[in-house]
Amino acid sequence: MINGALALYGGAASTPSPSTPVPAPAPAPAPVTRNTLDPGARLTPGQSLISPGGQFRLVYQGDGNLVLYDDVQHAPVWWTGTSGRAGVVGMQVDGNLVIYDASITPLWMSGTAANTNSRLVLQADGNVVVYSADGRALWDRFSNPAGFVP
Repeated sequence: MINGALALYGGAASTPSPSTPVPAPAPAPAPVTRNTLDPGARLTPGQSLISPGGQFRLVYQGDGNLVLYDDVQHAPVWWTGTSGRAGVVGMQVDGNLVIYDASITPLWMSGTAANTNSRLVLQADGNVVVYSADGRALWDRFSNPAGFVP
């Protein structure tokens, strides 16, 4: 379109009538390329984090279990044991990583509250770490394999 005029090259144009249905945009894919869950962010069933290099994948499964997979070994290497009650994984702004069921009942938590603006990071070595805003490791899956069950 130049100066409000439509220019056609090599074919005819058709204008959809007002009754022609317009397809809805495709839903956004689940985030699978990032390795960080920022303050206030969440994972819903089927969403995951991917480690740098792609060897490890932290998946919030449809059954409610948060599971770390080693995709090279094709095996789960860590999980929260929260299957059967899917809801949401939240990196709260208070610094606590929490898994809630659908009725917002906490099922599992990292126990890192009172650390505002902390974030969850899936590292290249497969460690899952809650880092404080100033970079201190507050919780990790190697040192605290089970987290806290409220």
